Amino acid sequence: MTAEFTWDLLNRMTSASEGQPPLGPYAGFTYDNLGRRTQLSRAGAATTSWSYVANSRDYSLTQNLSGTANDVTYALSFNPAGQVISRDVSNSAYQFPMAAAPSVAYVPDGLNQYDSVGGTAFTHDLRGNLTSDGTRTYTYDPFNRLTGITGGGASVTLAYDPLGRLKTLTSGGVATDWLWDGDRLVGNITLAAPSPPAICKAPGRMNRWPRSPAPAAGSWMIRRAPSSPKPTPPGPWSAMPSPMTPMASPPAGPGRGSATPARCA
Repeated sequence: MTAEFTWDLLNRMTSASEGQPPLGPYAGFTYDNLGRRTQLSRAGAATTSWSYVANSRDYSLTQNLSGTANDVTYALSFNPAGQVISRDVSNSAYQFPMAAAPSVAYVPDGLNQYDSVGGTAFTHDLRGNLTSDGTRTYTYDPFNRLTGITGGGASVTLAYDPLGRLKTLTSGGVATDWLWDGDRLVGNITLAAPSPPAICKAPGRMNRWPRSPAPAAGSWMIRRAPSSPKPTPPGPWSAMPSPMTPMASPPAGPGRGSATPARCA
């Protein structure tokens, strides 16, 4: 298979040919005086044409295929920012069926907060936080952090640590604790359900240790030894038992840590 292309003096493609020599024409292109493409002619006589509106971004695109049943013209209109504001399609076969959009009324107040949506009253506190959507009630702490959701079958509370990080999320009586390494989330623990693997970061990789269902197994946390900035076996990374959640003991050895008291740092 061979393909050849020809170009005009303005470096615009004017034709494309492909096949076995002698090559047959595959596509031809024509342009207007402004350099805009006006027609694409394909082998088999199908064409695509562009028509432009003077002093405007608006244009139309016409697909002229074999016969007339599948011919179509798209007419597009643009606003000064170049965004499409309307599109007309001449052939309904190219229209995508769309479900009717529901009509919902939004009523804002002077602070640009919605007082009602679809006839349902919304309320806000003095800081602008949504406190009720007609079904659920939302509460916040003095730092505008969400602390609770009630109503509509929901019962959720959220607690934060002194650094403002999410500490505990309780939903339906099940508490999940979030574990952080600085500003990086490294794991979570759900006390009333099987816990996911712990995630602790080591230089260049992450270690995942599965937790044991047996409470007596304890849990393990790892850290970098203060005197060893790089993982030089056998012990710059170490592990310690922790009473937080049962976890299988991590294997010790070169590059994997040893069971000396430490914490994730």
